[in-house]
Parts: sequence; C-alpha cells; structure tokens
Amino acid sequence: MEEREAKYRRTWARIAGLMYWLVFLFDFAGMSLHGTAAAHWLSLIGGIFTMPLAYGLYVAVAPVNRTTAAAAFGCRLIEIVFTLTSVMTGFTAIRTTLAGSAVLDIAHWDHSHSFSALVFTIGSTLFFLLFFRSRIIPVAFSALGIFASVLAFGACLAHLVHPAFSAMSMWAWIPMIFAELGTGAWLLFRSVCYAQAPAQLRTV
Repeated sequence: MEEREAKYRRTWARIAGLMYWLVFLFDFAGMSLHGTAAAHWLSLIGGIFTMPLAYGLYVAVAPVNRTTAAAAFGCRLIEIVFTLTSVMTGFTAIRTTLAGSAVLDIAHWDHSHSFSALVFTIGSTLFFLLFFRSRIIPVAFSALGIFASVLAFGACLAHLVHPAFSAMSMWAWIPMIFAELGTGAWLLFRSVCYAQAPAQLRTV
C-alpha cells in the first residue's frame, strides 16, 4: 500500500474514532431528554454523524476485503435511513407534511427501531470481523466488538421473533458501549497500523 493511500485511510480511521464518541454523546443526551424538542435535534445530529462514522470504517477496512466492507457499509446506511426517518418524523411540521405517506408508515412501523438496530449489529459485526482479521487495531478491541455485536444481534432478533422480549435491554448493549468507545478512542489517537497487517494486505 502506498504511503499516500495509507495516510488517507488512517485519517478517515481517526474521523471514525471521533464519530464513535460524538454519536454516543449525542444519542445518550437525546435519550436522557426523551420526549423533548431538544431530544429530536440531538438524535438527528447523532444520526447525521453516523454517516462519516460508517464511511470512515469502510475506508479503514476496505483493503482487507472490499466486498465485506461494502456489505458492512451498506448495513450501516440502511440503519441511518431508518434512524433519520424516525427522528425527522418526530418534528410536527415534517410529520404533518408526510401525513398518509409510505415514509410515515415506515417511521410508525412497530418494529422499525428494532429492525434498524438489527441491521446495525450486522454491519458492526462485519466491520469488527475485518478489524480482527487484519490486526490493524489491537485484537482485544476487535474481539470485544465481535462479541458485543453478536450479543446485540441476538437481542434484536429475539425481539423481532418474540416482541415481549426487549431488544434494548441494557445488559445486551453494555458490551457494545465499551467496544465502540474503546475502539473509537484507539482510532482517534492511534488510528490504524497497516504495518501490523498480514503481508498480503500491506502490498495491496
């Protein structure tokens, strides 16, 4: 891999690391203020920041396996569309404008949040698998990320199959918080190291 390309990928990895933290902070603040106008704005900003997060992760791991990276990126895009649709229809003016439309039906679908979270966990699993395979971040972070993503996937799937089960149970998401914030801090301050990757990746 040429130094110029590696620098570009490391820069986007740092951006992804920063976005991990910003998305968490805005989403947490939005949930803390649930039911208020501020909560909608905070959730909207968090959803928007998810876009550079997803792209940054894609750029960082694309050399490992471009097809898998694209699939992970696609899952995160689907998640973003569902999330932003749900958040934006929380604004009265937008909800009134879209009254009777398919967009509003999707936003009001009983399982839209769980489906969005399910797709997110698939994308997260794929990204962490590529990190684990490439060793461009410490294995401890990628292994925790895989475990956390699979655990959250199971919770979301269980909810879709058996709605009485809460997909957002805190126990199912605590590992994800540690995985994302830990990985985010590493990416922000240390980025990725392609020199630690397998020889075939370093020569891509």
